[in-house]
Amino acid sequence: MRPNVWLKADCADNACVEVACVGRTPIPSEILVRDSKLGEASPVLRFTLSEWRAFIAGAKAGRFDIAQDSGADALAAAVAEAEEIHRREREAGNR
Repeated sequence: MRPNVWLKADCADNACVEVACVGRTPIPSEILVRDSKLGEASPVLRFTLSEWRAFIAGAKAGRFDIAQDSGADALAAAVAEAEEIHRREREAGNR
């Protein structure tokens, strides 16, 4: 299934992404993200709804704010936290 509309993020330095939803509204089955500079030629990242929610929650909490000197540690911690959230949601769905 293909998305109907790609929405472009506001950006100042032309380093933007586009986001699209796939599936029924108001609850999509997948969230797609691509580089707006490349458009149709861009690779597309696909997220389940639970993965997207974990990402947004982490971004709002500042978990992806990377300091110059601790970027690798912050990124590793953010990935581990997203994986843990996804694992818990899978387990909850299997009950």
